[in-house]
Amino acid sequence: MTVSESAPGVSFMEQNPSIIQPYGSGIPLVLIHDGGGTTYSYHGLKSLDRPVYGIHNPRFYSGRAFKGGIPEMARIYAQLIELLDFHGRPFIIGGWSLGGLIALEITRALGTYPYGPIAGTIMIDSPCPVSLPEGMISEPRLRFHDHCRLEIRLLVQLNMKVAVRMLQDYVPPTSTGDWHGEEGQNCTLLYEESNTKFLPHVTLLKAEEYSPTTKKTNAQKSIALVDYFRELTALGWEKADCQLISDVLPIPGNHFDLFMEENLESTSNGLIAACEAIELSLR
Repeated sequence: MTVSESAPGVSFMEQNPSIIQPYGSGIPLVLIHDGGGTTYSYHGLKSLDRPVYGIHNPRFYSGRAFKGGIPEMARIYAQLIELLDFHGRPFIIGGWSLGGLIALEITRALGTYPYGPIAGTIMIDSPCPVSLPEGMISEPRLRFHDHCRLEIRLLVQLNMKVAVRMLQDYVPPTSTGDWHGEEGQNCTLLYEESNTKFLPHVTLLKAEEYSPTTKKTNAQKSIALVDYFRELTALGWEKADCQLISDVLPIPGNHFDLFMEENLESTSNGLIAACEAIELSLR
């Protein structure tokens, strides 16, 4: 992951949610932190022509895990999103890696438009969780900006380890039954029942390259956990019992450098295209 503690970094970690881009004509976008716990990477994006907000891990500095895992994080973050007060208007939610999974759980909790406020969900290279055989697991090579302080790097690495442990116990919502209307959602807008009417519009931005790793072995190919489904079109989500992924947009780079300087423009363009596809689906 990429992170820094420059002057802007200090301010955006003081407020949760934070403002990433304040203006624009499009539907607002809320971005959830990656496995490192911060939203610093999102602040380098070019204009997405919409208000953009970020939610960082409120336990970033303590490194404490959420006992209820990703679903608990989603419930807490849904309460943070209420502070933004969109006045009942729909918004888009998304996130990079772990952030995409949390965004998916928030969508399940709040409901997809018109039964809830989520216009659509964007998962930025968020593969379907899987447990790899021990011999195939390799530590990825994390990239940090040169001016990132050592203490922040250590905190990011701690948060990453906590995230990996949570993923081992996480069961994603991959069946239609996982997307039934929640209590309080308006379930009367259609005259006939449909098993799929609550399914969200999910756009997956998929990195085109494999991530470099620290382990080398001649016995078998060593890959990072995030690359286990790299050859599949939808990063393993096509194994779901329901049609969960609506669109897949390939973007240059590997999982861990999508927000480095060389890929910021292409990742920004991918987010713009994803948001526009979601807006179009509402018409």
